[in-house]
Amino acid sequence: MIKTHPEFQAAKNLGGYLVTITSTAEWNWVRTNLINSGTGYNMNHNIWIGNNKVRNAAFPNNTVSPGIPIEFYWVTGENSKFNWTNTATVQHNFQTNSNIPDEPNNHNNNEGCSHIWSANSAFGSNRTWNDAPCHITSFFPGDLSNQNSAMNEFIFEFHQ
Repeated sequence: MIKTHPEFQAAKNLGGYLVTITSTAEWNWVRTNLINSGTGYNMNHNIWIGNNKVRNAAFPNNTVSPGIPIEFYWVTGENSKFNWTNTATVQHNFQTNSNIPDEPNNHNNNEGCSHIWSANSAFGSNRTWNDAPCHITSFFPGDLSNQNSAMNEFIFEFHQ
């Protein structure tokens, strides 16, 4: 779970949290002002965001409870204008194609944190989102050691 994630703790220690992106307008702002080339931030690697898996504690890990599936929520508890749960038919902004099941998919019951794909990945042109194991430091499908896809970038957000 994201609360044990080092970036989550770093943001918390600074009085903030990993970025939450609850609307298309927010996503467009983040892309335009922070992650697109030319912004000066050079955010080309995978970027952790504040969207993580939660579950009903009354049921064993990674078990869908009656009427309450394993779902992904924003760390702030904010609602999104889109259905971000893993039971939705369309995961707005998450990667979907014929090679990867609809994301977030909690692959092998091991993925609980969300990230924006690296610009160097096959999905980088649109910087779509994915869920991944919370503890990893690099990620590329089929090659978890690919340093071109380091999991070392994050965006902090603060209440004003």
